[in-house]
Amino acid sequence: MNDKACQQASFTPNVVFESFDSNVRSLLVRTGVGVALLPEICWRSDVPAQLIKLLIDHEAMQRSILLSWMDNRYLSPAARDFCGFVGEYAATQAQS
Repeated sequence: MNDKACQQASFTPNVVFESFDSNVRSLLVRTGVGVALLPEICWRSDVPAQLIKLLIDHEAMQRSILLSWMDNRYLSPAARDFCGFVGEYAATQAQS
């Protein structure tokens, strides 16, 4: 996704490290290593004032996140509750 967005913006980033962990990316930025692309949900937690948020509202930066489980397997009540919570949360985010 990021490579496609950068290509559409006509630049090639100098990537020296990649991580799927948003906390790691945020820490690297805070220590001066560079810049990071973070999902908006990361900005709802405690973010140091020295980090600057730049909203990128472009279709190339959209992504889908899927929740899946085995249909023919036991799903605990806690797991069912979690699935319900994620569904409700996603519905409220789609409305905002």
